[in-house]
Amino acid sequence: MDRNEILTLAKDMIRGTCPAEFDNEKTNSQALRDMFIEANGGSKELSIKNFYRGNACFDIIEELIPLIVYEGFTGNEFWMNLVEYRNIALGDELTFFTPDKADFIVSDLSYGTAGIRRQRLGKGQRYTIDTSLKGIKVYDEFKRFLAGRVDFNSFVDAVAQAMLQRLYEDIYNALKGVTESTRGLSSTYVVNGTHTEEELLDLCEHVSAANNGAKVIILGTKKALRKLNMATISDSAKEDKYNMGFFGKFNGIDTVFMPQRHKAGTDTFLYDDNKLYVIAVGADKPIKVVDAGEGYIFDQRDAGTPVTGDLTINYTYAQEYGVALVFASKMGFYTTA
Repeated sequence: MDRNEILTLAKDMIRGTCPAEFDNEKTNSQALRDMFIEANGGSKELSIKNFYRGNACFDIIEELIPLIVYEGFTGNEFWMNLVEYRNIALGDELTFFTPDKADFIVSDLSYGTAGIRRQRLGKGQRYTIDTSLKGIKVYDEFKRFLAGRVDFNSFVDAVAQAMLQRLYEDIYNALKGVTESTRGLSSTYVVNGTHTEEELLDLCEHVSAANNGAKVIILGTKKALRKLNMATISDSAKEDKYNMGFFGKFNGIDTVFMPQRHKAGTDTFLYDDNKLYVIAVGADKPIKVVDAGEGYIFDQRDAGTPVTGDLTINYTYAQEYGVALVFASKMGFYTTA
């Protein structure tokens, strides 16, 4: 089986652009599994003997996972409102440019991985973000796919969610530490209130005015958006709350639902249900993510660690990215107790 055939079908499945001859999800997954089995010497089993660098399956999976992560991240509508994303492997520039009005902060994440380097350039600043490797286990998931216990879409989802969960937590941690004393903001834009209509409307107006009258939107979890209060509630607004659980508009301002997530490995919610974010449409996005766009699968042998007594090996997929927070445009943070 030609390696390029496997890569082409797998990439089409990840992107949802399979050719007509593969007419459904089950057919796609089985066809791809058969290709991988052929590339694996006709075996459905993975072991220390046949899963190593230079093996066709190993090399193909290492090439596919960066695409899985990229497609999963860019398909998230909420984060696209807040995140400027650069994938270097797809030809994006490594550097960001922000005009002279910018006030900069860098969030020192709990993982201690992000940094920023700036260079003066005319009436603005050009800067790069430091990156570091983040790793997840992938061997068991691929082994289950090859054995026919899960389909390819399940494998893709498991791998993407594992890597993206770490990235989402890094992104959210960049926002959590923002206070009224954060450089570039003030108590005008970071408000601790009681969810009164006037307080939130004032915040929205301030953010709009600071961005040359730009349209603003309000982001929050469903529980956060449910706390919105309005003196006059139309029948359509009541229908929104009945059908969606929150008002689709607040005094003419669109609201955007932010689905909750669990912190990795826990049943604890990641996002604060007492916080709303007000951003100007078209303004500079405050969260900067640089993805090196290339992955690397390494095992205990790569690290010089002996194989275990039962001849099993721990395989880890690692990808390099960095996260930083930069306020070139004002945004609002509204928190209630």
